[in-house]
Amino acid sequence: MIKFLFALFIVIIFPTQILASELPKCFKKFNFAYLDYGFMYDMKKGIGIEKDVLDEIKKRTRCQFENVKMTRARMWISFSHGELDVSLGGIKLPEREKVVYTFPYVKLKNMALIRKDSKVTSMAEFLANTNLRFGIVRSFKHGSAILDDEFLKKLYKENRVDEFVDQENLFLYLKNNKIQGVFSSIVIYKKRFKEDKKLYESLKIVDWIPKDEPFQRGLMLSKLTFNQTEAEKWQGLIKSMVQDKTMYKIFLKYLSQEDAKNISLP
Repeated sequence: MIKFLFALFIVIIFPTQILASELPKCFKKFNFAYLDYGFMYDMKKGIGIEKDVLDEIKKRTRCQFENVKMTRARMWISFSHGELDVSLGGIKLPEREKVVYTFPYVKLKNMALIRKDSKVTSMAEFLANTNLRFGIVRSFKHGSAILDDEFLKKLYKENRVDEFVDQENLFLYLKNNKIQGVFSSIVIYKKRFKEDKKLYESLKIVDWIPKDEPFQRGLMLSKLTFNQTEAEKWQGLIKSMVQDKTMYKIFLKYLSQEDAKNISLP
């Protein structure tokens, strides 16, 4: 009876805690890659949402991670070659499912950031003005078939897309009017605007595809490193961090209460 009451007490007090047997196994020191992505991770300062999420994962699992610096394009090559084990910076796509498991912990939506002096607002207007150029980060997927498979493909055919290795150069070109538009999510552009008021004043933020649902960004595990059983344990860990509001509390460190709620998973 006492054991039963104790077990019941644990369930009531710690409803989202997972048992030690359900925690992922730390069978090696995992290679981990950050990507420079606004409030998600600031490469120069070494801070951000992903850093805090990883710290919480370390605390709960006692696993060790070796940070590896690489570009977004290199990350996918490293995953496919077994050189990278874990990252917190990717979205679930069919072509990636052969290489990684993906377990979401945040939802985001890419907005169009357009220079006010371009005199255009809509996607159709941007496409029609052949003097305007668009910028993207190489190998970046925007979580929208219309953006990736229609809009950008049309611009590529007209040689109107400039590719960059990182967000830093992307926004530098936007600020200097070498490109007139980019796609960006709130965790990126809110950080940029906080640091550069003139950039904020020079741009308008437009939702070009209101009907599109936010895309989900999540923990990625290499299928060359983790089997299905272990991957499910990691999935359980991420779910517990969402359900016990740990993720939401981390978001609040960087965003307003409204923005933190908007990017939180239910």
